Amino acid sequence: MESALEHSLSAYSWWLGVSTIAVVVGIFGEYVTELIFGREIRHHKKQWAVRLFFGAMTLSGVSGEYLCGKRLSQTSELLQQWADREVARAGAEAASANVEAAEARKEAAISLRQAEDARERASKNELESVRLRKATEVERLARLRLERNMAGRRLQTAEQIAMADKLKGFSRQRAWIFYNDDDRETLQFAIHIRQTLAQARWLPSQPQATPKILTDGPLLPFQLRRGVWLDYSTDKASFHAAQALARELAAKGFEVHGQLASPRSALRDAPLVLITVESRSVGLGSSRATGEQSISLVH
Repeated sequence: MESALEHSLSAYSWWLGVSTIAVVVGIFGEYVTELIFGREIRHHKKQWAVRLFFGAMTLSGVSGEYLCGKRLSQTSELLQQWADREVARAGAEAASANVEAAEARKEAAISLRQAEDARERASKNELESVRLRKATEVERLARLRLERNMAGRRLQTAEQIAMADKLKGFSRQRAWIFYNDDDRETLQFAIHIRQTLAQARWLPSQPQATPKILTDGPLLPFQLRRGVWLDYSTDKASFHAAQALARELAAKGFEVHGQLASPRSALRDAPLVLITVESRSVGLGSSRATGEQSISLVH
């Protein structure tokens, strides 16, 4: 549309120029003819024809100027209208673009808020996850403590072998093992101690329940004591053997107590280590004390 109007405008401008030239030539020719022929123009056909020719050129030039000027004005008006429409269309497109840009900015702001909300939720979720992990770890540790408290004291096979290697220097040492019959956990631990001493080539007895000897006054009250109690006869060999056993049990975390045996004839006449397994101490681990027990046996 624009190129067609511009082409028409250019054509009308050209024809307007031609018409103007025709008017100039026609007027100039009339003056020349009037100058040359004067009054004789009416008696000479050639001069009359020339006069008519230049008059026609003047008339056609004036008509052409009018028509071309009118067409040129119309074309200019159409071109202006088209330009106005293009400007209006461009303005509408710009307004629409501004609206779209505003919507885009609004959507971007909404997306930014959503992203911030998502980051905040992710942060809260991470904090909640950390809290849950801590709670889970606390629960796991509590469960482990509960399991340890419910489990019995025991010596693993590797621990028995290691202890036996360190106690072999006291081979042939007699040991008399008792356990508190009021607590069945003590029997299993007494069996483990006997197995360890047997591997060390001691001469341990089979574990016996303490209630069977409660009638003998000097050994009570077993049921009021906790941990492992070591008594020994007055000879140095039994004392050192008891001391070594106490160190090994304490090194494994068990609660161990030592005392000089009462002057019973059985302990006085024969080298002997008396081992009494009592109930676990309240608040200890599965079968171990929380730290290594230091033992000092005085002979």
